[in-house]
Amino acid sequence: MEILTKRELRVLMAILRFLEYQNVFKITQKTLADFLGVDVANVSRAIKTLRAKKIISIDVNGTEFVNPYIFAKGNMLEIKKNSSEIAQYFNGQSLELTENNQRIIEKPF
Repeated sequence: MEILTKRELRVLMAILRFLEYQNVFKITQKTLADFLGVDVANVSRAIKTLRAKKIISIDVNGTEFVNPYIFAKGNMLEIKKNSSEIAQYFNGQSLELTENNQRIIEKPF
């Protein structure tokens, strides 16, 4: 994976501000755009890229969440129990930081 751009990082940090238990976030792109003071189109592009980079995902019910292998909010034991369910939304891959904490690499479960 590539390093995040400034726009992607700003949107991700805003999402983390509104992150709920078990890494779920329920916030519209318009609300994020208003919070950041940018156009909705910029937020939309950043979210699209964050999904492509497997930082955030959406399940079949439309619930959006942040990859728990990058950021986690909630009970880690509960998250680990659900890891196989969560992994399907990230193509069966867990993501870990390299030793220099700048690049993210894929590692199989």
